[in-house]
Amino acid sequence: MWTFGHILIAKINGKDNKREFYDERFRNRLKLDQTGSLTLTNTRTTDSGFYIVTSSRTEMPLNTFNLTVY
Repeated sequence: MWTFGHILIAKINGKDNKREFYDERFRNRLKLDQTGSLTLTNTRTTDSGFYIVTSSRTEMPLNTFNLTVY
């Protein structure tokens, strides 16, 4: 699952591989592939911040990215 700061923005349901998106600010701009890689298109300065990918099973952070959009 992916968070922007502490806000859940996307996750994959492991049972049926269904992708779910949660935050309207990213509407139609997020893509999540079957491996869990997140793509953000048409970036805006308000998209700057920390993005954290977390294991759904263990709820442990796997990686943190700091994105800066100018």
